[in-house]
Parts: sequence; structure tokens; C-alpha cells
Amino acid sequence: MEPPVAGSVVYTLSLNCRTSGQVNVPPSASPSAPPHWVIVDRTGQLEWHDHRIHWMSPIPPANVKNKNRRTLIFKWQVPIQVGARKGAVNGNLFWVPLGSSSAPIGAILALVAIVLLGLLVVLFVRKRRAGRPPSAGSGIGQGDRGSGGEAPVREAW
Repeated sequence: MEPPVAGSVVYTLSLNCRTSGQVNVPPSASPSAPPHWVIVDRTGQLEWHDHRIHWMSPIPPANVKNKNRRTLIFKWQVPIQVGARKGAVNGNLFWVPLGSSSAPIGAILALVAIVLLGLLVVLFVRKRRAGRPPSAGSGIGQGDRGSGGEAPVREAW
């Protein structure tokens, strides 16, 4: 498929309505029509989506023999012109395999380690409290003193 040449804005916008490029181009759009320029930014930078520089089909390219390997699909070139000066933007399109969809093992192990550490701290604190003799002025069970005048130990957990 030959890439579209400079055409009307309607033509360009129609193709960019969907990333698949599967759109009906209006009859008024024509690749031979003069471009209709509109100022969209005065910073000297512009980003756009160009169907000439990415794979449009849902079927992988024929040259991708192994979907797990990075593969060059094609080299692309988009001609540009600024005033009377002509040039081109060049690049390469690669098939890049998807990353592993497995669970993040490192994050899971870190979470398990944190939970286990928290449990160990709780058990350590409880064991230390259980082995400590009750203090007379602890305020726990003040009205329920035993025969020795000490308050019985009550767990607050």
C-alpha cells in the first residue's frame, strides 16, 4: 500500500480516527487536494500519529518468524517540508515481544517477608509482656484486687 501524500486535512483526520485505519474516507477528501494548514502550536514542537510508521494489520507481519524475538518489520520515511526546505523523518519499525504476564515474584516475596516480620514483632512483644510481672499502679483491674493487694493480670488484646 502506497502511503498517502499531502492531502486535505479531512483526509488526514479521517484516517487518524482509529488506530487500525479502518475508516471510510469522505468523498470530499482527495490526496491531490491542496493542504489546508492550521496553526496548532507555536513552540516549534508537534506530535502526531502517522499510519505510515506502524503496523496496521491485526495479523503479525510475515517476517516475524518468532514472536518472542525483536524483529525489524520495515524502515519508514515521512517526507517533510519547512518553507522551501525539504527533508524527511526516518525510522525503523520493530516487532517487540510482549513482556511476561506472570505475577511479579519479587513484589510477592517482599510482601510475604513484610507480613512475616510483622507477625514476628507481634509475637515477640506479646511474649515479653506475658513474662513481665504486673505493676501495682498499672490501672488495670484496680477495683478487683486479690488477697495480696495486686491487681490480676488482664490481657488487653
